Amino acid sequence: AKVLAQDPQNEEAQDGLRRLFVVASARIRADLNAGKDEEAGRLLADFRGVGIDPAAIAALESDIAAGRPRALAVQARTAITKGDSEFATQLIAQLGAVGGDRKVLGELHEALESQRNAARLAELASHARALIKSGALLEPAGDSAQSAVLYMQQLNRGSSLTLNTEHELQAALIERTVATSRAGQFEAAQQLLNSASILGHSPELALAPAQLQAQLHAPHVPPAAPLATPPPLPAPPPPHTCLPATPHRHP
Repeated sequence: AKVLAQDPQNEEAQDGLRRLFVVASARIRADLNAGKDEEAGRLLADFRGVGIDPAAIAALESDIAAGRPRALAVQARTAITKGDSEFATQLIAQLGAVGGDRKVLGELHEALESQRNAARLAELASHARALIKSGALLEPAGDSAQSAVLYMQQLNRGSSLTLNTEHELQAALIERTVATSRAGQFEAAQQLLNSASILGHSPELALAPAQLQAQLHAPHVPPAAPLATPPPLPAPPPPHTCLPATPHRHP
C-alpha cells in the first residue's frame, strides 16, 4: 500500500495487493462465520482506497453488515456459557437493536434466564448446606435450611441439585426427630417428622414413624434410686486412762 501511494501505476505492487486481498477476503469470511464481525471490519478497512475493486469492497461490507446479527448471537451465547450474564444482556440488547431474528432473541432470553437460575440455585444450595451444618433447619423462618430449599423448589424442583439438597435436609430433620423423641419431647419430634415428610418419600423417612412410635410406647423405667449413704461409723472409744494409785498411808 505504501508503494502504491508513492507510485499508483506500479503494476507489481498492484498485483501483490490484489493477491493479498484474495487471502484477506477468505479470512474476512472465516471471521464472519465465527461471529467475529469487528475483526472482519478492521481487516477490510486496510484495503479501502488502495486500488482494490470497489465492487469487491462493497460486497464484503454488505456481508459484514448482514453478519452483524449472527455475530452478536454467537457472542451472546458464549457470554451465557461463561456465566457473564451482564455482558450477555448487553449483546442481546444490541441484537434487538439491529433487527435480530425474534426466534433467536427468544432463545437467547431463555438461555440467559436458565443460566441465571442455575447460578442462583447453586448459591441457595451452598447456603442451605451451611445452615444444615449449623443446625438452623427450621428456624429462623426467613433464613433456615427449609426456606432455602423452598426457594430452590420454586426455581427448579426437578434439578438434581435441588433433589440432593432436599435429601440432605430431610436426613438432618430425621436425625433430630430421633434425638428429640429420645429426650421425651414427642410433640416436638412429631413436628420435625412432619417437616421431613413434606420433602418427599425416602427409606429413612419410612422407618422414622415406627421408631418414633416405639419410643413413645416404650415402658417407662424410672431411674434407679441412688444408693443410701451408710451412716457414719461410731467414734472409737477413748483410750483407757489409768489413774495413778493413791499411796496408802499407815496410821
